[in-house]
Amino acid sequence: MGEKGKTRGAQILLAIIVLIMLTVFFWEDIFHKVPSMENIFLIALSIGTILLSLYYLLQVIKKPSDIFLESQKVSCVIRCVSCDYVSTREFEKGDFVLKEVGTCPRCGGNLIIYSIFRDVKEKERRSE
Repeated sequence: MGEKGKTRGAQILLAIIVLIMLTVFFWEDIFHKVPSMENIFLIALSIGTILLSLYYLLQVIKKPSDIFLESQKVSCVIRCVSCDYVSTREFEKGDFVLKEVGTCPRCGGNLIIYSIFRDVKEKERRSE
C-alpha cells in the first residue's frame, strides 16, 4: 500500500471514529433529559454532524474524477548547434534542456534539446 493509500485509510478510520464518538455522546445526552428546546437543538446538531461526517467519508472514499488526470502532451524542440536545422519530437523520460540527442542530418553537427514545452489545447488558449 502506497503513501496515499495509508493516508486515505487513516482519514476513513478517523472519520468513522469521530462519527461514532459524536453519535454516542449526543444521543446518550439527549435521551437522558426531559424534552426541551435544548434537546431539539442537540438532535439537530447531532444529525447535522452525522450527515457532515458521512459526506466527508464519501468524499474520501470516492475516486478522483478523470478530468484532472488527463495526460499532458509535452514536446521538445531540437536544434543543431552548427546550422539552422530545427525539429520537434515528443518528450522522453530523461530529457532536459541542452542535452545532446544526436547528429544533424544536414551538416553532421550536434543536436541539442533547445526547449521543452507542453502543447496547449484550443480550449485552453481561448480561456487565456
